[in-house]
Amino acid sequence: MIRFILLVLVTLAFSSAPAQAQRAVAVTLDDLPYAGRGFNDARHATADLLTALAAHEVSADVFIEGRRAEVDGEIEARRDLLRQWRDAGHALQNHSYNHLHYSRTDIPEYLNDVERGYRAVADLLAEGPSFGRVRFFRPPFNDLGETAATRAALAESLDERGVQIAPFTVEHSDWMFNAVYEDALARGDSALIRRVAQAYLAQLDTTFAFAERLSIETFGREIPQVFLIHANRINADHLDSMLVRLSRRGYVFVSMEKAVSDPAYSTPDKYLARWGISWIHRWRVGLGLPNVLRDEPEPPSWLVEAYEGLST
Repeated sequence: MIRFILLVLVTLAFSSAPAQAQRAVAVTLDDLPYAGRGFNDARHATADLLTALAAHEVSADVFIEGRRAEVDGEIEARRDLLRQWRDAGHALQNHSYNHLHYSRTDIPEYLNDVERGYRAVADLLAEGPSFGRVRFFRPPFNDLGETAATRAALAESLDERGVQIAPFTVEHSDWMFNAVYEDALARGDSALIRRVAQAYLAQLDTTFAFAERLSIETFGREIPQVFLIHANRINADHLDSMLVRLSRRGYVFVSMEKAVSDPAYSTPDKYLARWGISWIHRWRVGLGLPNVLRDEPEPPSWLVEAYEGLST
């Protein structure tokens, strides 16, 4: 009888305990329709990325770079790739037209480029009554300007369109991994291809673990994460495995709009510099918390050396 009573008490204790909040992440992709070269590669990568997202029932926010959609001789074909994203239910957003560095560009020229990018996306969305509208702008290089004046000018321009800045909280240098990966593919180096892919997936877990800890240190809880990757070859080949890993970490997939509705995303961003760091680091500036940017996980040294060797 005593053992039965103890069992009942333990069961009641567990059933009445508050459930742990489920982790949430918004998956976002930059540089659409494709960050690589050649329409054939773009077509295959688009199909692979869309297949992986559909398999995990992920609705992504995808950021279009206008110049990549308007390549001479391929304009309609590349627009068709973007229509595939739109028709699959993914949210089309603005990533500018010419991918300019705001800190290195005059304000009027930059804002005109943002508007040109906006129109490219809005025209695609205007083709049907249920395709929504442009809600977010992600600045190239995540450069919001180095002064309060440049920041204010961009904010005012976006406000007129009812568009928000698209933040991110997790980014694991996919562009660096991709450069080494594509070089290995071009050379047929199967050993390096496997090594880069394994390191890339390991970096995903390492970087998310860091963002989770930093969220707790900053807000006392884990916040919905916004994951930034690019429409490139390494992600086309490995997005399915990445989404599996995120699911195993306890994540559910949400839209950007849902993620940024969390109160943490209303924290003032007081960071003024050209380098595109995570919004958690930016918020820590506004909250007067210690700068821990140096603790951000870096890719393995051999990968960095291989990447740097590509440009020599």
